[in-house]
Amino acid sequence: GSFAHLAIESLLILPIQRLPRYELLLRDITQYTWKEHLDYKLLLEASKKVNEMTVVINESKRGIERMEQSLDIQRSFLNLREDLLLPHRRYIKHGVLMEAERGKNVAARVLFLFTDILIVA
Repeated sequence: GSFAHLAIESLLILPIQRLPRYELLLRDITQYTWKEHLDYKLLLEASKKVNEMTVVINESKRGIERMEQSLDIQRSFLNLREDLLLPHRRYIKHGVLMEAERGKNVAARVLFLFTDILIVA
């Protein structure tokens, strides 16, 4: 196919998107290759390397997604004194808590749980 109409960003992602296909292809080729064949060990090594790279890329993508979530949360507060984008800090989840005191109105609070802090808003 022609890639002339695609932006460079679209082209850069192509090899990463192909890794799962390469994993399956190498697995199938290895499965149908005799263990005595000269290329058998090379196929196993290639399969292992592609799998390792896929794991690294997936972990990196999850890390970026967590950072983006933390940044979105940080941007949603006007006067947040806590920096949510710290290397050791990970966003875990958020939820709504109904706060009620005797004789007072019920108030909805949103809680944001990180690995080392809890933000109540």
